[in-house]
Amino acid sequence: MNHQLQADASAWVKHCADFCLEHEIPLQFFAVSIEQKKGESLEAVARTARYQVFLDNIISNSILVT
Repeated sequence: MNHQLQADASAWVKHCADFCLEHEIPLQFFAVSIEQKKGESLEAVARTARYQVFLDNIISNSILVT
């Protein structure tokens, strides 16, 4: 999950993609846009966005382990 909150976020995506390719590990990654409103916790907003991506992409009757 790329929350796009760090300057090196794109480099981490590339690192993970390269590692998974080298080790033949399937990978899906998603980028989310965070819109933090005054008074909101950045961590809470990022968590909500991340959980929504999980809900939108999980296959029915699957288990997601993080």
